[in-house]
Amino acid sequence: MKKSTEYLELIENAKKSKPDPNQIYEVHHIIPRCMGGTNDKNNLVCLTPEQHYMAHYYLAVDNPRNGKLAQAWNAMLAGRDFSGVHIDAEIYQELRHRAAYEKATYLISSPAGEMLVGTAALFYNVHCSTIYNRCASGIKKWENWFLIDKETKQPLKPEIVEPKATSRTNFLYTIADAENLTLQKAIEKFNINKHTLMFRCKSPNPKFKDWVAHDANTGEQVPKRSVKRNTKSWKYFAPGFPNGAGATEIARHHGIDRSTVMNYAVAEINGYRRIAY
Repeated sequence: MKKSTEYLELIENAKKSKPDPNQIYEVHHIIPRCMGGTNDKNNLVCLTPEQHYMAHYYLAVDNPRNGKLAQAWNAMLAGRDFSGVHIDAEIYQELRHRAAYEKATYLISSPAGEMLVGTAALFYNVHCSTIYNRCASGIKKWENWFLIDKETKQPLKPEIVEPKATSRTNFLYTIADAENLTLQKAIEKFNINKHTLMFRCKSPNPKFKDWVAHDANTGEQVPKRSVKRNTKSWKYFAPGFPNGAGATEIARHHGIDRSTVMNYAVAEINGYRRIAY
């Protein structure tokens, strides 16, 4: 992939520039996906529509044998009828800016002024959901954050949505000398997953007697599983063992598997049988 000096300078300047509240931005893959680029953060950059237009222009010109790059540049104007009018980067930016505002239902009013939600997220370096949460918050710190109806220009203060009740129980874990560990801390401390953690806390194995889970709200301890044992013990009879013996002893004497002894005894063949005691 060839990258001209103009393209590299454009990307570098975009990374260094501070977001403009009055601008809109588009995400661009520095190394195009058609040439092996990924969605990793270090391969993404936010460009203005004008910069985005020029970036794809440079890529298409620098790599004339790559048809997909030419298609990507052409797709930026796809579906638009300009009646033969030449479209350059500045006109493209104006069109994209107008389209973004036309599509938007709300604007964000913040200490930096009115702007689109996506622009606010980029300007304050947070997720879009954080911008909405600030507008809905009743905390004094965010009292100057509002949603603004684009048509009426009236500020809106959305109601704070209460979290839904959940039946999921939160547990704290006591393991040996470590008490009241959260799930995340227990996982990190013992390098196990959450399923193994709970299995050990419920296990009746003496090895895990110091592993205890309890309800974080009620303090009630999660009970250990009961030990299930076979109530019957068997004595096996076989040729050479008229008084009976264990299946392992008979298997060793006759040079066969223990499971074979047990199967013969259940089927009562070849002189094998068993009784419970």
